[in-house]
Amino acid sequence: MLVGGGVACGVIALISYRGANRDLDAAEAADTYPAHAELVDSARGKRTLAMVLAGGGIALVGAGTVRYVLVRGRESGGVAFGPSPHGGFVSWSGTW
Repeated sequence: MLVGGGVACGVIALISYRGANRDLDAAEAADTYPAHAELVDSARGKRTLAMVLAGGGIALVGAGTVRYVLVRGRESGGVAFGPSPHGGFVSWSGTW
C-alpha cells in the first residue's frame, strides 16, 4: 500500500510538472502582460505541487521498502478464542 501510494504520488507529480511546463510555454506566447503573469503564476503553483508530491512519493516508497524489510518473515498475526464465565471472547492481531 505504501509503495503504491508513493508511485501514485510520483505519477501525479509528473503530470503536474508537465502542466507547469505547458503553462510556461503558453506564457512565452501570451499577447498581454497580465496573461503572461497569470500563466507564470500558475506554473509556479504547479511546480510547487509537483515538488511536494514527489517528496511525499519518495517518502512513501522508502517507508514501504523499510516496512517490507523489517516485517518480512515475521508472523502476520492471528486469531485467539477464549472461554469466559459468561460466554467467550475473540482476539485478533496483525501487523500494520
